[in-house]
Amino acid sequence: MKVFITGATGFVGSHVAQALMMRGDDVTLLVRSPEKAAKMFPNVKLIGGELGALGATTKNLLTGIDGVIHCAAHVAPFGKWADFERMNIHGTKELLDAALAAGVQSFVNFSSPSVYVDYSDRLGIKESDPLPAKQVSMYGQSKVMADELITAACQRGLNACSLRPRGVIGAGDRNILPRMMRAAESGYMPVVRGGFPLLDLTVIDNLVDVTLAALDRCAQLRGEVINISNGEPKSVRDIATTLFKASGQNVRFLNVSWPVARLAGRSLELWYQAIYPGEEPPLSVYSAGLTAFSQTLDISKARQRLDYKPRWSLEQGIIAFVNSLN
Repeated sequence: MKVFITGATGFVGSHVAQALMMRGDDVTLLVRSPEKAAKMFPNVKLIGGELGALGATTKNLLTGIDGVIHCAAHVAPFGKWADFERMNIHGTKELLDAALAAGVQSFVNFSSPSVYVDYSDRLGIKESDPLPAKQVSMYGQSKVMADELITAACQRGLNACSLRPRGVIGAGDRNILPRMMRAAESGYMPVVRGGFPLLDLTVIDNLVDVTLAALDRCAQLRGEVINISNGEPKSVRDIATTLFKASGQNVRFLNVSWPVARLAGRSLELWYQAIYPGEEPPLSVYSAGLTAFSQTLDISKARQRLDYKPRWSLEQGIIAFVNSLN
């Protein structure tokens, strides 16, 4: 299969690209930096550019392509709406229009369970559950709007489906586990609500397996949204304990209430807006809220429709991350 991948130098996209090449697919990558990508993927066709800013080159972008895996997104807990709009909304529309024009057979889109966040404990969330009336982040709002574009493209005849993976970790993780390690550099890790809220994470290797399955079965999944996680929710405290044991760190937990965490996040947002415009603060209201409340996903649809059986446990994924640091 000839597969086009966006976001291939990112954590998820790079693993998906490697897996497709290993199974013999003909891969083309859309990347912002061809020089960087060439070091990661020698002898692979690279197209330089950024979604939302491709202009006229979009028209024939997917000619001859069988399948698309859309991993690229502007992901941040804080920022300017224009940045989220350009890549996550306009960029997705560009890609969908090109896919329809080229007759692409399969289109796998990466949505996000961020659309479920409402700063309350939510357990066993199903894809069919109503979304919050108002999104708590610009990222979540942009993904809701991108998902609506996917639905519209399906109505126009595109075989597209969306995956919503929760908290991807493993070898090469640049976000979740590194943030935990940085937060504990002093020997103390602040944890909101005692660190007892549940996180429902996904090991990257399991996500790759289910992404390839979705690509191969997209015609039977048109218009579907599918939750993905490891299916083994753990508390923030338990995940951090496993991480620090594997990394050899001696860390104590420092309890912080949600009102204090929210105030600290908002204060840092305002400070960075004034002093460091364009930079992401070390804490925002949204990033604090992600660990302040439980969010677990019902993954029965993934098990039923994609025969999803996670091969890697959460502990194995955490250990793989620690080993990758060396």
